[in-house]
Amino acid sequence: MAHRFRSESFASTGSNEEKKQEYCMRQDTIAEAEDNILDTVASESWYQKSLLVVVIGASGDLAKKKTYPALYALWNACLLPANTTICGFARSAKANEDFRNHLKPYLKSSKKDGGDTSRVDAFLSLCQYRKGASYGDWEGIQSILSETNCDNILIYLAIPPHGTL
Repeated sequence: MAHRFRSESFASTGSNEEKKQEYCMRQDTIAEAEDNILDTVASESWYQKSLLVVVIGASGDLAKKKTYPALYALWNACLLPANTTICGFARSAKANEDFRNHLKPYLKSSKKDGGDTSRVDAFLSLCQYRKGASYGDWEGIQSILSETNCDNILIYLAIPPHGTL
């Protein structure tokens, strides 16, 4: 029984046993959907190629609290290509290691990992950082693109509204 809306999935008014069965059915549906997503993504041609993700505004709150945790979740679920590089780009001066330490508290190990941070560390090893003169420092962005030989490039703007290019 698939539910179209989240509120419908909690609408059961039956006995505890009926609620338990409904919960198990929902969990099976979620697991099946996750398997389908992995199969679908793995069959895409871009998934077999290299990917460069450039996060402009990488040292800000949006990037550390939302963007990088979302990228980590995608990577941890095997939804990013194996050959992925993530390059943060911002105005703050940071070394790669300082940048990784800046992000680490916001990346959560899954319960499946039992608190082991080796997956987080493996993800962070994919992350680099570059300082630019401004959000629109096209020469700085061009240098990242020219130094990286990737088949696919994703540029994500994690910048405040007043920082538009």
